[in-house]
Amino acid sequence: ALTKEIHDIKATIQKTITKQPNAPKERLLKQIENLENERRRLEEKMHQITLKRKLEKRVEELKAEEHALAVEYEKAERKLKDIEEQTRVLISSIEDKIAANFQIARFKLFHEQINGGLQDVCEVTVNGVPYGSLNNAARINAGLDVINLLSRHYGLSLPIFVDNAESVTSFVPTDSQMIYLAVSPKDKELRFEKVKKKEGRDERKG
Repeated sequence: ALTKEIHDIKATIQKTITKQPNAPKERLLKQIENLENERRRLEEKMHQITLKRKLEKRVEELKAEEHALAVEYEKAERKLKDIEEQTRVLISSIEDKIAANFQIARFKLFHEQINGGLQDVCEVTVNGVPYGSLNNAARINAGLDVINLLSRHYGLSLPIFVDNAESVTSFVPTDSQMIYLAVSPKDKELRFEKVKKKEGRDERKG
């Protein structure tokens, strides 16, 4: 309709020039100017309509792409959840195998985040309590537990100097010689004593 209207305006301009050859020049120019302005207005409107149609078509294309991406995203999320679930099972199995080598120490390999994702960690725990939150006695015993495993693995048994052991009432059994300070209310002076162990190994304390 706009194209036809523009065509009609052009025809009107031509007729005005042809039918009124003797009309005053100023009047003809004014009529032509008015018609040209109307033609430009209609052409601009037609351009906007064409642009709007292109934009609407692009919006539909983007909506189709969005739908396709949403489907792919859902598939990827399902795969990710499956992988994370398999990872949890594998982690649990690995942690159980590691735990079998220790008496009290356990290793936490992953931390589950609020969003359900897994964060890599390697944290020693005792009865579920992280190493950083353990009391002094539990830390020392966890350390002895780790030393025991390393000693068995490398076939070495070296003396262990245990610092701040005054508050420890019982130690994790170890094949290594232990040297530490122990509090004894009856003793007024520092003395050294050999302690016989069940395994037949000596423990030296002062």
